[in-house]
Amino acid sequence: MTLTSYLLWGFYFFPGLLCLIMACEMEWRHDAKSRTAAALMLSLASFFFGEMVRALLPPEYSIAIVENWSGISAGLSIGFAYHFYTQFVRWNERLHPLLYYGICYAPPLVLALIFQTGHTELIFTGTEAVGPWNKLVIEPSGYFALMIFVLFYISAFVPLLLLARRRVPTERMKRKYTILAASSSILFIWVLVFGVLAELLPPPMPLPSLFFVYGTVIWAAMIRYLMVKYGFLTSIGNRFRILFETSPHSIMVLDSSARIRELNPMVENMFHIALSPGSSLLEIFPEEEREAMLAHFRGDFDRQERHRGLVFPLTTAKGEVMHVALDCDYFEYEDELLRMDIVRDVTDVKLTEDRIREMAYTDPLTRVGNRALFHKRFGELAKENPDRRMAVLLLDLDRFKQINDVLGHGTGDQLLQHVAESLKSAVPGPHLIARLGGDEFLVLLADLDRGEAEDLAHLILKEIRRPFVLDSQELHLTSSIGIAHYPEDGTDTETLMKHADNAMYRAKSLGKNRVSVYDLEMNRLSEARFSLEQRLRLALDRGELVLHYQPQAELSSGRIIGMEALIRWNAPGASGLVPPVEFIPVAEECGLIVPIGQWVLGEACRQNKAWYDLGQRWTVSVNVSAAQLMRSGFPEEVRAVLEQTGLPPELLILEITETAAVRDLEHTRRMLLDLAQLGVSISLDDFGTGYSSLGLIRQLPVKTIKIDRSFVQEMTDEGGNGAIAEALITLALSFGMGTVAEGVETEEQRERLARSRCAAIQGYLLSRPVPAQTITKKFAGGE
Repeated sequence: MTLTSYLLWGFYFFPGLLCLIMACEMEWRHDAKSRTAAALMLSLASFFFGEMVRALLPPEYSIAIVENWSGISAGLSIGFAYHFYTQFVRWNERLHPLLYYGICYAPPLVLALIFQTGHTELIFTGTEAVGPWNKLVIEPSGYFALMIFVLFYISAFVPLLLLARRRVPTERMKRKYTILAASSSILFIWVLVFGVLAELLPPPMPLPSLFFVYGTVIWAAMIRYLMVKYGFLTSIGNRFRILFETSPHSIMVLDSSARIRELNPMVENMFHIALSPGSSLLEIFPEEEREAMLAHFRGDFDRQERHRGLVFPLTTAKGEVMHVALDCDYFEYEDELLRMDIVRDVTDVKLTEDRIREMAYTDPLTRVGNRALFHKRFGELAKENPDRRMAVLLLDLDRFKQINDVLGHGTGDQLLQHVAESLKSAVPGPHLIARLGGDEFLVLLADLDRGEAEDLAHLILKEIRRPFVLDSQELHLTSSIGIAHYPEDGTDTETLMKHADNAMYRAKSLGKNRVSVYDLEMNRLSEARFSLEQRLRLALDRGELVLHYQPQAELSSGRIIGMEALIRWNAPGASGLVPPVEFIPVAEECGLIVPIGQWVLGEACRQNKAWYDLGQRWTVSVNVSAAQLMRSGFPEEVRAVLEQTGLPPELLILEITETAAVRDLEHTRRMLLDLAQLGVSISLDDFGTGYSSLGLIRQLPVKTIKIDRSFVQEMTDEGGNGAIAEALITLALSFGMGTVAEGVETEEQRERLARSRCAAIQGYLLSRPVPAQTITKKFAGGE
């Protein structure tokens, strides 16, 4: 091959190779526009390679190559170009596929029909050697008709692109379509000049084909440039640039002096501070913090300290407070070590986490800690120093249940909040206050000796005893506190809480409103209490429960008018009968009070029916627990017992306490009205010791009130005058109710009660509680 042949080969080969490379690059993009552009570049490459072969072979092969290779490739190039451009105005979505592809690929179809049906002479009549080129000899009318057809297609690109430009929303996209329209206009002019005018007015030198080839290459290169520049085709570098600029996080590339080399738009959006390459990272921070921040930054940079999700609070130069999470790493670029910071605004996340943590470790009512926080804090303190001294105080409010039942749960909640504030006032800051549940609180004291812990417990008692006003009512609270010490009384929270609980119950048993420190004897008592509960569960089935009866006498005549049924427990191994004060609280706690109450009701009615059959019209008084009264079927249970025993309803009196009566006043009123309709009488026991108001009591169908023994005792105690008992009797008379005074032990008490017009008495003056057989022999004339 001659030098001219190599030049001819190079003129076509390198453009073809360039288009082939661009086709591969665009194919890797894997989207519709890029695949169409790849097909366009591939068809152009095929055209150039075809022309290269035609230039190298003898002239007699030129027409055949045009018909079967380069001519078809040229037509496909026009079709793919039209397909590529029409995608930007979405013709492919708006037109029927057959119509759309027919419009796009009409040029290759026309050329294929001309070339493959033997009508090539309509365009080219042959070849001739013009210098080193094999030049095609045109048939003017056919060739120019084809050129007009091609120019029409090319010129149609421009309005399509301008139409698309009007519809896009951003200036960046408008520039993209402007440049595309300009490139199409250049192609149109190039084809017009070198494909039409050059044939009509041949230049002195035969160069039109070369100019046509390289003009097409310039057009193809402009398409590729636009795809890279404006996102049609993403090169590797541009992909990262897109990620960098569109990231929802702030990204900065920094040098060793905290100077910004690169940053994305999110930096300004996040910090609301205008920064640019060359600015200092320190401009984000308040001026007084910059020196310290620079020292910290340089220290991290020198150590190449990497962070992953480092969360810290940040105050900007504009005073905005936020929480951010930092990820940073280091890399070398052009022989320089740089650092990349990725910063996320996690203020909302941090607030949510704080809220969740608060919910997890804070009691929602009192805003002090909860059980989980107590366990967590204790574990941290013990792990930090296993030898440190700690004390666990368990506080329980005295008689809070009664207060809650009488005044309502809303008031009870306010009382708990008051207690929490009192604890905060009494307990120094470093120690932990937590609500265990209900009316129980925990206090964790660290680094105090036993004496200091006990002194602080007494200070808490004093603070809680302070009277306070709630809803215009002055209230008084007391509490009982148990103390367990770490590590003597336990090395884990469960053991310490259990032992503090035992100590607290000891404080209550000693009269409440006091502090008790745990010792081993309390553990024994706790185990005894547990054993008592287990044995009590079997007592009913084994017949160990018995009833004793205490008579009630009419004051005016002295005759016996009724009996009160009082339960006792004949426990195996016990030295005598177990009084109710020792096992009834346990029965209430473990849920046995209802079946025990049902047994008492049935046994008392059966016994009174036996006395009734002996001719005694005594009433029998039976104590009803709050748990029984809250059962909606309780009146039916009473009806069933009366029917089974045959006892007349008017001979049964059910005694309820003030506290039980007002726990749910509306429910209590319904239950008592149903009982009254049965003919059963209702008596209010221990009247005057609760928190109920007289207005509430008058809403209930109560026939008798029982005056508590403590008021009766005042009639003869030194310094007592019995005024309360006398006032209660007068009050009951004004309501039309009868009265029974409990705990009457002396003649003096009986006489004062008679003068106060009390209706009946009950107490040791008449008889101690005794078995039914004794009552029968002593008062019913039985043998």
